[in-house]
Amino acid sequence: EITLFKATGLAIQDVGTAHKVYTLAKMGGIGKEI
Repeated sequence: EITLFKATGLAIQDVGTAHKVYTLAKMGGIGKEI
């Protein structure tokens, strides 16, 4: 499995995107805690 992420723009945009992805994954019961 390969995951790519290119952070571009302002840090607040990256944080907002990460929060949305995290929230959706948590609601969907997917992902793995490390």
